[in-house]
Amino acid sequence: MYEVGQILFLILNKRQQVLPIQVNEQVVRRSLEGEEISYSVAVPASKGIKLYDLNELDGEVYESIEIARAAMYDQAARAIDTITKKAADVAESRFGHKDDILASVSIPDSKIKVTLEDGTIANVIVPEISVPE
Repeated sequence: MYEVGQILFLILNKRQQVLPIQVNEQVVRRSLEGEEISYSVAVPASKGIKLYDLNELDGEVYESIEIARAAMYDQAARAIDTITKKAADVAESRFGHKDDILASVSIPDSKIKVTLEDGTIANVIVPEISVPE
């Protein structure tokens, strides 16, 4: 739950960009089905600010820049772990080389996000490394 006036940080999904946003309005809607809370947020624009419904913004919201930064580091570390673990697995299976430092790394998902030069975020599925026979 956010407070009106609170500054939040949004990591956009399509572009690896962090935007500061401010909660402009909180709307509480009560019905027979339950309670629904929505927020209107102010987002910096080229000329001033624009108001958006927080649910319409495609990204992850964090309550501090430190938490947003840590989330970005975690995402980068997972991507690095995925790539290096797969290379280590091939080195072990093809050359018998065992690298103990990566032995404890687990890869729950082989899909990672990569930021391209133009800022575009690409979802990449890291394929199994294979060497032609």
